[in-house]
Amino acid sequence: MEKSIEVNLPINCVIVIQSLLPNESQTGKQLYDDIIKRRCSQHELNSGIVNVKNKDEFLNLASTLLEKLQPESAKPLLHFEVHGCEEGLQLASGEIVGWDEVGSCTRSINEYLGNTLFISLATCKGAHILKSIDPTIRAPFWGILGPKQDISHEEVVNDFNGFYDELLNSFDLQKAIDILNDFNPSAVYVWMTSEFVFDEFLVPMIKKKLETKIERFKRLFPDSKNAYPLMNRKERRQQLKSNIKQHSREKFVKDCRNTFLFLK
Repeated sequence: MEKSIEVNLPINCVIVIQSLLPNESQTGKQLYDDIIKRRCSQHELNSGIVNVKNKDEFLNLASTLLEKLQPESAKPLLHFEVHGCEEGLQLASGEIVGWDEVGSCTRSINEYLGNTLFISLATCKGAHILKSIDPTIRAPFWGILGPKQDISHEEVVNDFNGFYDELLNSFDLQKAIDILNDFNPSAVYVWMTSEFVFDEFLVPMIKKKLETKIERFKRLFPDSKNAYPLMNRKERRQQLKSNIKQHSREKFVKDCRNTFLFLK
């Protein structure tokens, strides 16, 4: 997010999801063994690591994790250590999981938890997960953290070690992100909440695509005589204006926001 905002992240579980080739440095396991496992143990939090070999295992990830999470109490953070590209995540098998598929997986978990899921991605172009967002359905996460661009193995290890060491000690998300970006100014990490994404990006997009009341009236009025054959011109105008008011652009945006942010 563009400005500093204090966020005390109420997580009580950290799960590392790793899919790397056997001959590669297992950065997810290193992060888990060196920082996450120790810090979680100090604060009596649950933690774990899941190695995903192929696309079938990834697509079953949601059901695998949901068996272990209790919706009334779980507030997990999922950390992905997987190669990334503009199209999606590249698994150890070489298969690509598209960002839409990634979003579908995390959305299932976030729905189950009632919008408390935070995700961090130690992947190249991890911020591209925003491509998975559909403003008319539930958000795929409560919050997201990822790099805009490519990052190296050394950057992954150094950057996220500092981030998680701070986060799992103070639980101050903004402070941990400041450390992340201060340590490596060249690799810009972005973090956003689902509320920020909707209000700052999705609302303008929706409004741009939807007709204004005047545009809709001009489009529909020529056919109003067929729709309301027993009304005169003045009555048809009033009826059409009333219908448009009930289904306004503002109401559509509000309904989408309520759905996306689990407000109804």
